[in-house]
Amino acid sequence: MKSKHPNSKDSPFASKEENLRTVTQHLDNILFPVLAGDDMVVCGSEQRKDTVVDFVDKINFLKPKSHPNHKVVLWSDNSESRPKGVIGVCHARNESAALNLPSTAILDANACLLKTVPYRGSLLAHLNTKRKFPSDAALIAFIAASLTNISSLVYLSRFLSPLHLESENISLDDERILVNMLTELDLIKYQGLKCALEKRRPIYAPTKSIQL
Repeated sequence: MKSKHPNSKDSPFASKEENLRTVTQHLDNILFPVLAGDDMVVCGSEQRKDTVVDFVDKINFLKPKSHPNHKVVLWSDNSESRPKGVIGVCHARNESAALNLPSTAILDANACLLKTVPYRGSLLAHLNTKRKFPSDAALIAFIAASLTNISSLVYLSRFLSPLHLESENISLDDERILVNMLTELDLIKYQGLKCALEKRRPIYAPTKSIQL
């Protein structure tokens, strides 16, 4: 789960590694918690720091956010208080293996493992196929283009409640994505809708460990 960037000088990202293109068949499960507004911890030992930073940086790049100056915590000590969002945390292999955080997806770079509630929906269904890309930049461009369709639904949802888009085959997971993106656009207007939708989530949804 590691590849070097062929043109690292031209890369806008913090790490020279290219890990995103090695997990293309799991992008739906990796991106779902991020797009739905959930927290994600990417953890690894000191030896895996570059891998952790690479994942956090690029996942945050794809994360919908209302402010471009959103602070990203690429790497932090596990003794520090954990902020919201997608963050990188230093954990030894035995610590990351035992890590269990409620309502938080965990990408364990030590074991190349993703612990999350599996995505069930159609908006990201095309992101669960193994594909080859020459670079992470090419993959990110592909993902960004794919998310354009979701942006179109978000635009439509501003005029028609996303909870009434049955014709678009919207699952609960897809509704959460749409409503979270709407909330990023207008917190005051859509926060109540997001809270109501979160109450419909299963309280004890089973978490699955996915080998990356």
